[in-house]
Amino acid sequence: MRNALDLFDDHNVDCTGGPGLHYLLADRTGGLAVIEYDAGTMQVHRPPQGQPWMCLENFN
Repeated sequence: MRNALDLFDDHNVDCTGGPGLHYLLADRTGGLAVIEYDAGTMQVHRPPQGQPWMCLENFN
């Protein structure tokens, strides 16, 4: 999982004028993360400790 997060950290995705994008990352050990870019800043969302699933919505 760390290698994938590092790869995203090296890039800045600009979604200005278009829909925001989310990237779901998962590995064979059960690690999960969702990456999104908000105002040019990468945000990493992970499930709470012990929860094996995630749910994200397209609005706050």
